[in-house]
Amino acid sequence: MYRATFELEAVTPVFMRGADQGRAEFRAASVKGVMRWWFRALAGAYLGNDVRKLKEIEGRIFGSAGSGGSRRSLVTVSAKALREPTPLIGAEKKADSNFRREFLYNEVSYLFFSLKMGLNKFSNVPTHYPDGSKFQVTISSHDRDAFVLASASLWLATALGGFGFRARRGAGSLRITKVSFSDGETDEEIRRFLKTIETATLDDFKHDLEKILKNETLRESAGRVFGKNSGQPPQVPSFPNLAKIKVLVSKNSYQRPMDALKSLQEAYAGRYNSYKRAYTGGVRFGFADREFSSEAIGNLLGGKTKKEYRYYFGTPVVYANWKVEVRGLGGEREFSRRASSLILTVKKIKGSYYPVVVIVPYQYLPGHRGKFRARKGNTTVEIEVLTSRGTAFTNEDFVEWVTTHVVNGFKGRGFEEVYP
Repeated sequence: MYRATFELEAVTPVFMRGADQGRAEFRAASVKGVMRWWFRALAGAYLGNDVRKLKEIEGRIFGSAGSGGSRRSLVTVSAKALREPTPLIGAEKKADSNFRREFLYNEVSYLFFSLKMGLNKFSNVPTHYPDGSKFQVTISSHDRDAFVLASASLWLATALGGFGFRARRGAGSLRITKVSFSDGETDEEIRRFLKTIETATLDDFKHDLEKILKNETLRESAGRVFGKNSGQPPQVPSFPNLAKIKVLVSKNSYQRPMDALKSLQEAYAGRYNSYKRAYTGGVRFGFADREFSSEAIGNLLGGKTKKEYRYYFGTPVVYANWKVEVRGLGGEREFSRRASSLILTVKKIKGSYYPVVVIVPYQYLPGHRGKFRARKGNTTVEIEVLTSRGTAFTNEDFVEWVTTHVVNGFKGRGFEEVYP
């Protein structure tokens, strides 16, 4: 049996829940789900666009269920928090003879907006794990290669992503602080690999990412499980692919995680203009057509979508003031949700906090050619987002867009590209 326990520290607040939606719970199933996502990205560097093979291998390593048959996971993941969760709101404050709940993270309420909006649905005060909270994740397997790939997937999740709600928008950033294992059950190569994970500080992103990804033990396990590396990554990956990611780090560091999150929010969304009642100056709204969104349904019916690219940061997009929701279309199929290709996170390096942007470009939707479906009440319209050339926005355009325009947008706001 191969087994290792990873001690983790929350760099930013963690919002993870179980059956009781009002109480925070650091769940093994949720941790394993994030590990699976990064396992796919790791696999993409070897499998190219072979989705069928990816599903087969992922099911073999992490388990599968459904019409294709059930398979037990080769990897067991257990997780626990080393502290009790704390309230997500501060003391109730009295204003104009009324009591109101004070959201702890109002300073970054754009990044954490869905958490703030959901406060009123709980009868009791909801809880979360604040920054500095400690956790443990234990990975075990009888299969050596499965253990190595699962451990690498956990490290990638902590290095490039996050856990729980709003993990793509700054929440749930964790870092590995210690790796423990039994010497009597772990061979020398595995011990060296786990020590490499423990000592990767991300002080130098390019060096540390390559140190893990080019580790001989990992490469040997990946070669046996995935087969020969496919070589050049596809221009438009069908799923997340580590060979295509881009990592940008802020040139400025901060002494508090909240200050790093505020800086990340400003780069992404801009600053709130109370006169215009809108965020302006950030990367996201730099791709928004303000005239379009001010009369959303009328402009949708008129097909005026040439300058409106907010859909490419993920869907659905909700124009709340006009009660319009826009979803993506892949061929004739409607997708209720498409996660953003941008992961905003914060990393702790030598006691300082750095805003980080990770871009994972892959096809927007299968069969996508710039088409979306918008609804307002009983009204439904199909729309098409166009490029500046007046052609339908394709999956190829999307990958080019996020790897050039979005990257340049963050570079213009104090970030530098550090990987590849």
